This record gives sequence, structure tokens and C-alpha cells, in this order.
Amino acid sequence: MRTLRFILFVLLSLAGRVVCPLARGVSACGLFVFLFLALFRRDLADIMWVAGGITLTAGLVSAGYDALIRLVAPEGVVVVSDI
Repeated sequence: MRTLRFILFVLLSLAGRVVCPLARGVSACGLFVFLFLALFRRDLADIMWVAGGITLTAGLVSAGYDALIRLVAPEGVVVVSDI
């Protein structure tokens, strides 16, 4: 069980180098689109809400991924996130 948990931790840590920046980039783009449409193009309300949903979903994916890494971290390992 410990070996499987360690392998999962290593794989998630390596994949996190791609997943977290990608989720943050998608979140930033979605927020930009949401704010732009909210301020300048209120007639495109459907797209605005889709962009808001994408922003929220990407943020939840990033936070959930960080929580998953902390959950499977081996005993004695402290996970420090970049700020």
C-alpha cells in the first residue's frame, strides 16, 4: 500500500507541473473573457456565463489537484505549494 501511494504521489507531482499551470491559464483567460463581456458586450450573456463557469471549474480543478496531492503524500512529507 505504501509503495502504491508513493508511486501515485510521484506521478501526480510530475503531472502537476502541467495540470496546475494549464488550469491557472485557462482560469485567467476565462476571467478575462467574463469581465470583458460583462463590461463591454452585455448582449453576449450566454458566452459570458460559460466563461464564468470555465473560470470556476478551472479554479476548482487546480484546488482539487493540490488537495489530492496532499492526500496521497507519504507520511513525513510536507507539500509546499508555490505562491
